[in-house]
Amino acid sequence: MLVDAVAVAALPESGAARYCQALSPRLMAARSLDVLVLDRGGLSDLAAVPAATRIPFPMVQSSWSGPVDSALIQRVCDHYDIDVVLGSLWTTPLKTPLISIVQDMVAQLRDLAPMHPCDVEKDLALTYAARLLCPSEQTRDDVVSFYPERPPETVRVGHAGREEGRFEPVSQNRVEAFRQTQGLGDDYVLCLGAPCVPDPRESLATTLAAIGQIDFGPLDILCIGQVPEALREEAGVRVTFLDPGPGLDLAAAYSGAMALSFPVARAGAGLPVLDAMARGCPVITTTAGASDEIVKEAVEMVPADDPGALTAALSRLASEPCHRKGLIHRGKAWVREQDWHQTVEILIDMIHETATDPHDPEFHDEWTRLRTLQSRFL
Repeated sequence: MLVDAVAVAALPESGAARYCQALSPRLMAARSLDVLVLDRGGLSDLAAVPAATRIPFPMVQSSWSGPVDSALIQRVCDHYDIDVVLGSLWTTPLKTPLISIVQDMVAQLRDLAPMHPCDVEKDLALTYAARLLCPSEQTRDDVVSFYPERPPETVRVGHAGREEGRFEPVSQNRVEAFRQTQGLGDDYVLCLGAPCVPDPRESLATTLAAIGQIDFGPLDILCIGQVPEALREEAGVRVTFLDPGPGLDLAAAYSGAMALSFPVARAGAGLPVLDAMARGCPVITTTAGASDEIVKEAVEMVPADDPGALTAALSRLASEPCHRKGLIHRGKAWVREQDWHQTVEILIDMIHETATDPHDPEFHDEWTRLRTLQSRFL
């Protein structure tokens, strides 16, 4: 099989990228599989993947063309006699069967028009794929609702597990150094922008509204991720904005926060919630998100679109040390119990099922003709 590491190279902090990073070495350990990896531009962070199994492949750039990418992927599949491709985001071969990792369905559910070219390619990938792996039942329900023609049994759920090395608490000295470097006080609330959350407006605006109602000392807000410029201007000096990158001490940011404010309705795998809990950061999230399905016993749940409820939850964390310690303890305990074993078993079953599906030459001939035409005009 062939793993396309496009998400790892293009959106390294996205849920799809982290699934690919976690699953690739575990699939290679399976005796029933022979796995190769498309290394996009040599930028894919795949330290756990042996160099001998990596195939150099062009990076997704501003001049990138989805149809041309499909043809190149198919050339690799033909050369190496690939039976199944595991991809995400925009991966679409021409003939080889595809299993696609779904990150979330936010763009499709908003029905934004005209769609960005990358959203169009994502829609094509979800349509072409023989099977889909979703990070939560919520995402699976969204997929089945949006693609009613797809047989529901071809859409499976595999929850995220613990990522060794990423889930590490840090020392108090390191936290203090981070606070001083960023000019943060002892109490700050962490919220996230893209790509960690599908809608940074939803996360930051709700957090700002909630903190504006707090009736005790000022709380700093640290927002990590990409946020629209208009929202940055609206937030003003109340928020410290940091872009995710190699130089950011993300572990210290989580470990030093009073809480992670995660008021999002749809967040795919909810991986930031796992990150926070592993580092001793209490989480406040909504009953409308996937966290309610995955980790509801270890987080503080509030109704969606209710800044007042978020205010009350933040106030309780600040004023009741025992409650905060209880959330920290339950969060760490929950993370320790999570692993990727069940998701890997589900994915291996999907791979073998896909490899033995009947071939439909008429469909693949038409699909190839479509992508060839698109490559000439797009």
